[in-house]
Amino acid sequence: AVMSKLKEIIKDENFIRLTIFVSFNALLLYILFFAVKNIGKAASLLLTALSALLHALTPVIIGIVLAYILAPLVEWVSSYIHFSSSDNIITDEKLRKRERYLGTAISFILITAALSAVVFGLVFLISGSIRSMDINAVIARLDEKLKLWIDFLPGNFIYDNWIRFYSKAENMLSDIDAASLTRGFLDAFLGVIASVYLLADRNFFIRLCRKLLHITLPQRACAVTLDILHEINGIISSFLRGIFIDSLLVALLSAAALSVAGIDFAVFIGLLAGVFNVIPYFGPLLGMIPAFISGIVSGDIMKGILAVIILFAVQQLDSNFIYPKVVGKSTGLKPLFVLAAVSAGGYFAGIAGMILSVPAAGIISLFVTRWAIKKEKPAGKADSS
Repeated sequence: AVMSKLKEIIKDENFIRLTIFVSFNALLLYILFFAVKNIGKAASLLLTALSALLHALTPVIIGIVLAYILAPLVEWVSSYIHFSSSDNIITDEKLRKRERYLGTAISFILITAALSAVVFGLVFLISGSIRSMDINAVIARLDEKLKLWIDFLPGNFIYDNWIRFYSKAENMLSDIDAASLTRGFLDAFLGVIASVYLLADRNFFIRLCRKLLHITLPQRACAVTLDILHEINGIISSFLRGIFIDSLLVALLSAAALSVAGIDFAVFIGLLAGVFNVIPYFGPLLGMIPAFISGIVSGDIMKGILAVIILFAVQQLDSNFIYPKVVGKSTGLKPLFVLAAVSAGGYFAGIAGMILSVPAAGIISLFVTRWAIKKEKPAGKADSS
């Protein structure tokens, strides 16, 4: 009788569903308990997996970033290339693809030529300056000036700072080996190749992304996502245009100020200062090196110091007034918010944080604005009724 009663219970559908429900929840609770108990190990494994994935996808990420930055130039160059149009849709599509490939190739040639001109100009500046100056005389004057300055400094000021600088430089160089350098150059090379393919087939990849969104998201969510992505693209594009305008203004101000001071190669040094200005913190320092070299070879060490002071003043003007105004206006942020974003980004994420903080703040502002508008809509409808 007991066995027959047990068989009836087992055959009951409600009992089976209840058993499955209880078993599933017990298993879920066990997994949750295990995850909470080993959260440190799980987080470490997750971070390791994400780090490995990022390392593997580094060339693709570099290619996407390069393609995004260079897309306006490729579009502009491609707009001036026209092959004979055809009534055949397939043939016309092939001709447009050829225009795109040729525009991409010309754009990369222009960029390579511009970078080569900057590098060769810098090499010419340094090598020509070294050949034209009396090294021994310059070293003697520099040694004399340094002795005068050291007399005004505290006893161990030079020694302590030199030891601190040397230890930091030694730690940085010890982290760099031949394998990492080779890997970095290979990633950069593959990233450039990936950017060429992305730029040449830009329309195909855009259509592919749209199709993926349509497949994976409902219609309304897909429309909202595409709208948000369009606005984010506008923010980042405006930020890049603001960076370009800011660098141009820094180049013009630096060249003009150095020319007034009588520094040789003032225009070229100003151009370098504008290019290096894109890199926060280290960029201005890199721009001051050729300015100092050009100043001291003109016959007076004080000219080199004057050149550094001029570029430092231009950088201060840019950091506190020009950059917040120009970049903030392009991204829709107030200058105070731009300064706050750059300071916070530099504090938490270093150089990368300083570069990405402004577009990140613009994107956060976009989401906050959309959320505020969405919250205000019901109140607006209630008021109107």
